Amino acid sequence: MANLSRRRFLTLSVATSAAALVPARLMAQTKAPIIWTGIVLGADASIKIYGDEAKAHLAIKSALSVIKEHETQLSIYDPSSSLSRLNKSGKLDLHEEQDSSLYQLTLQSKIINQNTDGLFDPTIQPLFEIYAKNKGYPSKVDLEKAKALIGIDKVETSNAAHLKFQQKGMALTFNGIAQGFITDKVRQSLNRSGYDHALINIGEYSAGTRPAKIGIADAHGSVFDIAVLRNQAIATSSPSTYLFPDGTSHILHPSGSKRPAIWDTVSVVAENAMLADGYSTALALAADEALAEKLVARGIVKKVILKNTNGHISHIA
Repeated sequence: MANLSRRRFLTLSVATSAAALVPARLMAQTKAPIIWTGIVLGADASIKIYGDEAKAHLAIKSALSVIKEHETQLSIYDPSSSLSRLNKSGKLDLHEEQDSSLYQLTLQSKIINQNTDGLFDPTIQPLFEIYAKNKGYPSKVDLEKAKALIGIDKVETSNAAHLKFQQKGMALTFNGIAQGFITDKVRQSLNRSGYDHALINIGEYSAGTRPAKIGIADAHGSVFDIAVLRNQAIATSSPSTYLFPDGTSHILHPSGSKRPAIWDTVSVVAENAMLADGYSTALALAADEALAEKLVARGIVKKVILKNTNGHISHIA
């Protein structure tokens, strides 16, 4: 599988997850919004705000600068990004703000990894590369080699001046959390500009002070539920959207085991988009509802909506 094909697959899978959240009309709408649309990390993105048009465009311009800054650090497709340089060399010296996103996401990933019993692990990249290289039919030998490289605990973060892999051949991907992280950075930028009501979609949805209805769709694009957000975010993962030829979900299990998708769609509502994104990725791999119940009970996430492959829908709040 060529790099271009692989990128198209990632774009397709991410865009499908993003499309699973279809925004309805904002409540209490008073006048036409100012809307920006584009592509961020390979997914459709949009910003919707209300107010003076000239000021709104300035605020959006500032937000786009924030997006560009973090894409420069976190893109796995850009060979010059901080993430790509880390994956190539196995280590990266951090230069103040230049690589701060990479460091912050690594630390946050370790926390989410602990809270999900290891289900969320961005060091999964070598396993994905094995699937891509072998067109979805990795050998047992290749799987074992890739599995030996997985483990976020093998990424050294004790010194804020650098990141380092403990094993040669390790690689990180933040495809399961970067969109949420950037969504939150855009939220902060717009808040500073006075637009705390904005509705932001960068693969995940973040609603501000103005309530928003978000339609939740399954892997086939059929809306089956509605979430009402206010100062919250929602992310959706659809593990059954794309299966490798051997039947394994594109959301790969860190254990490297070939497991059929249990969930058609997993949506998580949290206080910010990064948490919603990371935990929805992890819960897509959960064997049952127990982990979702634990995360809600501990107040780590606000709500989880699960639809299994048999069509059963569960609400945990």
